[in-house]
Amino acid sequence: MSKFRFLILALFTVVAGFGSASTGLGQSTQEAGAAEDTGPSAVEVEIVEFTFQADTVRVKPGTVVRWINRDQVAHTSTAEDGEWKSPLLAPGETFEQKFDEVGEYPYYCTPHPFMRGVVIVAP
Repeated sequence: MSKFRFLILALFTVVAGFGSASTGLGQSTQEAGAAEDTGPSAVEVEIVEFTFQADTVRVKPGTVVRWINRDQVAHTSTAEDGEWKSPLLAPGETFEQKFDEVGEYPYYCTPHPFMRGVVIVAP
């Protein structure tokens, strides 16, 4: 076998060996006894052009919702029942709220009360 073919074969073997320990996208393969990923632990709601995108978010209990202000003016995320109220979020700032209980959580933007959304928590 030529030296070139030997080098290619050796390189392929090394690369294939790394593939068994990793998926190649920064995620390692699951080891025996490791917990299985059951879904996202955070969901993002972007604030753009005076709207919450998406205005309805469905999550499982224990999920964190993160609001990101991508607009040019400040906004809030404020629960209608007063359960949470973000500070005034300047462009680029974020706010997080964890939802542990099943239910519907309507919210709005304090300086722009026409901006409305709802987080629906269901198993």
